[in-house]
Amino acid sequence: IKVLVNAFEATIPDATIHHYDAISPDNLPARLNLQIIKALQFEVAPQVFTPRGSYDGRKNLFCTARLALSGTDTQEFNVPLPQANGGANPTRPPKVFKVKITLAATINPELLNRFVHGQQSHDDEATTAITACNVALRMEPNMNFPFNTRSFFIEGLEKRAIGAGLELWRGLFQSFRPGPEKVFINVDIATGLMYRQGPLIGLCLEVIGQSNPNYLSPQQGLPDHIRMKLERFIKACKSSSKGPTTSGLCPHRRCSGGWLQRLEMNWVHAHALLALAPAETRPTWPRPAGAWGHIY
Repeated sequence: IKVLVNAFEATIPDATIHHYDAISPDNLPARLNLQIIKALQFEVAPQVFTPRGSYDGRKNLFCTARLALSGTDTQEFNVPLPQANGGANPTRPPKVFKVKITLAATINPELLNRFVHGQQSHDDEATTAITACNVALRMEPNMNFPFNTRSFFIEGLEKRAIGAGLELWRGLFQSFRPGPEKVFINVDIATGLMYRQGPLIGLCLEVIGQSNPNYLSPQQGLPDHIRMKLERFIKACKSSSKGPTTSGLCPHRRCSGGWLQRLEMNWVHAHALLALAPAETRPTWPRPAGAWGHIY
């Protein structure tokens, strides 16, 4: 009997896998960590990371070659990342992150081959080998699309607005799985909840179920519980507006509760300016990016 499944046969890698601990400290968002490691491998020390390693966004970096580190299998790097504060003419220097890479273990992929043939127990080494294959499988899409623990989401695949400032994006789940005498890539669909793109004022009105912009004015009696609801909704978002920069687009700013209060305090003047400004120059929400674009 032939059974059609959402999985594809894969091959076990031949090269020895070198497991490194990366990013110290490791309390940064996974999206930012990925950007740091990408800059490290492609800009700061490309001669060390050849071939490039696969990184899980936290503590684990896997390479198919032993890195030529300056210390005894350990080295600290300074990785600068530009700050989003001025487009082509930044007013602040890049922020520098310290990254310490330390060899944690070497993994012989032959043990994974023995495991799928029933000749190896499911111990820590087999688990780490499977983890390394999953990290290699997921790193590229995680660098290019919004993601969560196991899935990534593609705006162009399918999306649907559901109201209250939210929309659903279709995504893909993929996982490296051992099977009887073989290994497989399991692929399935997933759904991610995203903030909807649109003008900031209009999005705030949609969240609270209103249509009159004057409702957001403190002079019109904006209730505290509504203000707090908006604050919670937009707190971790990024926004942008067009302004006098070389590219015509002001840098992304992360919203906060203080930002919302300033919006309320200046609402009368802001509303007048927005009413006079051309539509293409009004503030808008960007599409979700990385962890800031997700609601879990």
